[in-house]
Amino acid sequence: MTPSPTSWCYIPVNVSIPGVWKSIGKIGKDLLKCNVDLTKLISGKVVKGNQVRFWIDKWLGNDSFDKLFPSLFNKEVSKSCTIKERDGKNSTLTALRTRNITPGSLLCKFCGESEQSVEHLFTACLITVHIWSDIERWCKLPPFFAFGFCDLMTFQYSLTSTKHKNDMVLLVIQTVVRCIWKGRNEAIFRNQNIIKEKILEEVKVLSYFWVKHRKKNGVLDWVTWMSFDVG
Repeated sequence: MTPSPTSWCYIPVNVSIPGVWKSIGKIGKDLLKCNVDLTKLISGKVVKGNQVRFWIDKWLGNDSFDKLFPSLFNKEVSKSCTIKERDGKNSTLTALRTRNITPGSLLCKFCGESEQSVEHLFTACLITVHIWSDIERWCKLPPFFAFGFCDLMTFQYSLTSTKHKNDMVLLVIQTVVRCIWKGRNEAIFRNQNIIKEKILEEVKVLSYFWVKHRKKNGVLDWVTWMSFDVG
């Protein structure tokens, strides 16, 4: 697959160039009428990450990220960016170093024990590991192990709960990621101390308001949310 800069279509077809992909793109619309969705049958294989689009192509899990995380996709400026381009935009300290930008100490601002990369910050840092452990207990989840950032974003697929609870779990995970990144920025740019309990409190409050305002009937009380009785 090759990225198409002007189209968000899952099958990147250039109609001016004859070939197999043009034929597939043409027949794809006809197959949809028979409830056969080619986008569910095609997955991108990531090698260097420069030929598969991060949001639009299906390369991890059962669907593309623009469908799994529509709210995040709407905020994306470069919606057709490739995986390589997206990884390059993660301004962790080690990522800045690869661009010859010297940010000072490369140690994680949370634990101070290892260099701060995306994988370390969200899955390996001692502080964030404790945060995920607390989230696991709060949401009444089975033990889970994330070896990479993508493991966090696809964790809900391993659950046997109802779809509603799985959606709530995904929203909480997205909120945790947002709050960890916010805490990291405050530590770097405002020299604020990292307080695990503060991050957890922010996660619960922010996710509660997000859920409450997204629910059609708006019926969700704080006590129910704090017990995570959302099944």
